Amino acid sequence: MPVPIFTPILPPKLRSISHMELVKWDTRRREYEAKMRARCRSSGEDYNLVTQNVKESFDVELLESFCSLRLRKDVADITEGQIIAEIKALLAKVKNDNLSSKSCSTRSWLWTWQRQT
Repeated sequence: MPVPIFTPILPPKLRSISHMELVKWDTRRREYEAKMRARCRSSGEDYNLVTQNVKESFDVELLESFCSLRLRKDVADITEGQIIAEIKALLAKVKNDNLSSKSCSTRSWLWTWQRQT
């Protein structure tokens, strides 16, 4: 039986929880998961066994800080689902620095228009 040969597909590491870094990481994570699903379809491997979970993709010190400061729990007490939910909550928050230039120009136009009326 032929053995499939794969180049290693490495998961993205999470080294910061700034909004910009989380957006980049989320995009790379989705790409990683899509590649792993495709690999598992062709090889017959179990997706859950070969894919690194989100908790393992954190920098160790960042994970400890994230769990104690954001979730107020010990790393051992945190589930994968809790981490994913908190990351999604952080991604849902849009800060002024992350608005696109189009949004900023629209906002300044509205502000100017409101002052004139």
